[in-house]
Formats: sequence, structure tokens, C-alpha cells
Amino acid sequence: MLLNRITTNPFDGKPKPWKPWYGYLFILVAIVCFGLYIYQRINGGPVVPTSAIPSKTYTQLIQKKTIAATPSVRDPSEILPSLNSGLSSAINEGDELSHIAKAALELLKTPPAPKKVSENLAVPFTTQAPSAIWDDAHKTMQEEASLLMVIHYYDGASESIDPLVANAAFSVMLDAEIHTGLAENLSVSDFGTFVESYASMRFTVVDDPTIDQIKTYISAGTPVLVPVATQKLHNEFYLTDAAPYHFVVIRGYDGESFITNDPGTRHGENYSYAQSVIMDAMGDWNGGNPSTGAKRILILENI
Repeated sequence: MLLNRITTNPFDGKPKPWKPWYGYLFILVAIVCFGLYIYQRINGGPVVPTSAIPSKTYTQLIQKKTIAATPSVRDPSEILPSLNSGLSSAINEGDELSHIAKAALELLKTPPAPKKVSENLAVPFTTQAPSAIWDDAHKTMQEEASLLMVIHYYDGASESIDPLVANAAFSVMLDAEIHTGLAENLSVSDFGTFVESYASMRFTVVDDPTIDQIKTYISAGTPVLVPVATQKLHNEFYLTDAAPYHFVVIRGYDGESFITNDPGTRHGENYSYAQSVIMDAMGDWNGGNPSTGAKRILILENI
């Protein structure tokens, strides 16, 4: 030990006389250690991949749909080939409306508007351990946390959920699950059935979803709940002994990333994952082996 070397005579093993500079040395070491600790708290640790895409509340989306309601139409790119063909025939056959057809063809030469590249729903956030107590019970509270976030979203809220409110809701949910004989970890189908009775929501299980399907739900204002194998997310903020089965709420997308609310960490609000990571980690309960579980997602909608 450094302390022994400094205070003990190496020849006879007897303590050396105390010298004033020993105290200064100890003070200097303490200052350096404290400075390193402060620096690490400010600058240390991995950077949180938090999305900066502006978010929209459910209420805002509903108001927008009400004001700008229009009949649904097919994607212009799907009808352009046949429309082009029909207009060209009208021109070639000398149809009396050929001048209209020519004008229409000129309009069709204008490229369609680019598809939306980002979206972000203002889904309120809570961790599955609102009081930061990660005991065994809260390590398996991912379903309840995901459900609570979606419930608050459909209620029009956007702010983070108060820990006291979240804990109280979790207790009620757990009592309801115990009453219905459900296990701690729920398969997607069992989870949907529970939600339908508990929160009066309509649920849909989508098998083998594509990235475009998930984006379509988000663009329509519907969050997507995804079961995953925890370790496959490679999240640096997870506890080392995190439960193997987990749920995240996809609330948006931006380029090649999905924007999530991940209840598995206090850093999980607006957390960005590569779309490839989410799709690879996706897996149903499968008896505790989600890494080989079926690829599916859960959609919850207001009735």
C-alpha cells in the first residue's frame, strides 16, 4: 500500500515520524479524486440518443383530422402508370377531350410530394420503476408502464407521468392481473386481452410487421407496443441484471431510427434506436425466451 510505504521505514519496518507534507499529500489526492468525480458526473458516461423531433399530442392530431378531413385517396404513384396510358390513348385516338388530356399529362409530369420522413407522438413517459427502486417486482413492470404511457397519451396528456400516479396505477394493474390469474410476464396476446378488459381499448396483434407498417401506425397517431429481448437492444443504461423480456413503446420515427419511450431506464424518454435494432430484438414472450420468440407488435386504440 502507498500509505504504508510512505509512513513505514523500509529497513526496520518501524513507523516513520509524521511529517507535515503527508497531510498536504492526502489533501491533494482528495481534491484530485473529487475533481475527477465531478468531471465524470458532468461529462462522463454514454451520450443519451434522445430525439429532437417535435412531438404532437393525441388531442392535436384529432383536431387536425377534424379540421382537415378529406376523403382517402390512393397513392398517386400507384395510379400514374394507368392514368398516363389512358390519357395517351385519348390523345392518339383524336378524342374530343384531347386538349384536356394533354393538360392533364403536363400536370402529371410534376413529381409527387416526398413522403414524410419523420413523426413523433407526444407519448407521456414513465419508467417501470417510478421511485427508482429496481426490485424484482419493478424489473417485470414493463407491460404496465407501457400501457400507462399509452393510456395517458390517449387522454391527451404529454408531460411525464408523476411517479406517485404511476406507482398507484401499477398497483391497481397488478391487482387486476392477479385477480384474472395472469403471470408477471405476459405474451402479446395475453397482454392485449388484459388491456381490453382493464382499459376498454381495442387491441390488434400484428404478426411479422414491417418497418413501413409500424410507420403507418405512427403516422395515423397510434403508438406501437413492441415486445423485445432486452439484451438485443444493447442499451448502455440498463441494469446488468435486467429481466430478459421487455416492452418499448414506439412513438415516432426519424430517417432510419425509431423514437421510443423505453421504460427500462430513466433515460428512456424520446429514446432513439436504429430500426434494424428494434426489428432484430423484437420477440414475444415464448416461455421466457424472447430472443427466439415470434415477431409481433401490439396496437392499442380507443374504442
